[in-house]
Amino acid sequence: MSKAERQRLRREADASKNRLVATVGEFSDVARETKQEAIATAKRYAPIAAGAAAGLALLKMASSGRKRR
Repeated sequence: MSKAERQRLRREADASKNRLVATVGEFSDVARETKQEAIATAKRYAPIAAGAAAGLALLKMASSGRKRR
């Protein structure tokens, strides 16, 4: 293998490495954004879910109290 061929292959390998690093960086950015959106959504709907759960618990307690009588 000639020196020119080795240099060409090295340039191709470096270019591939740079593309891979960029792709991994993009995936990381997307994952970070998705996590932030999920946390924001959970924080937005958590009080509603907690209220609904408390309401259902109260209804269950109220209906079980009636059955005992």
